[in-house]
Amino acid sequence: DEILTETRHQAVLATLEAWRNDPSKPKEGLAALQRMALAGPSPQHFDWFATAATAREPRRSAVLQTFSEFSPHRRSELLKLSSQVRDAHAKPRAKSADGALK
Repeated sequence: DEILTETRHQAVLATLEAWRNDPSKPKEGLAALQRMALAGPSPQHFDWFATAATAREPRRSAVLQTFSEFSPHRRSELLKLSSQVRDAHAKPRAKSADGALK
């Protein structure tokens, strides 16, 4: 859980950095990412309840709460960008003949 929580938070930070440098990104999306980043690592939590008799609402992480505020189109864009960031970090970097990373 701790590794997943930290990974999600790092994805938020990486996405925030990318969005800050892209003037085409929506201001409301940037504001939401800033709120998520300021909230810090937040473990996902799901309250599964079997009956409608439960009076309280399920608690959700700050990331999920903010993510749910986006339109479906914005969520799709954010997921695509997050995947691109993840993929870029996952690819091994090539080395030149002298051993330095390219």
